[in-house]
Amino acid sequence: MKRLLSAAGLALLTAGLASAAPIAVKGDLDGNGRLTKVDVQIAMRIALRPELATEAQRRAADVDGDGKVTVKDVRLILQGASG
Repeated sequence: MKRLLSAAGLALLTAGLASAAPIAVKGDLDGNGRLTKVDVQIAMRIALRPELATEAQRRAADVDGDGKVTVKDVRLILQGASG
């Protein structure tokens, strides 16, 4: 499996998320309008280290709406990215 994004990589990919327009696609963490493997990587990082993400990023990654980002959310984003 490819290496997860580093904290710096997560910060770079999601730097503008908090100030960006509202997320149109739940789980679209890089803001490109669709679910991709990059969103899965970001969600995995948020699930493992939620303190590194902003509140907006955590809300966007919480696909199942239970108030936290877990492996279940990552799985749902992966399913969406897979088609």
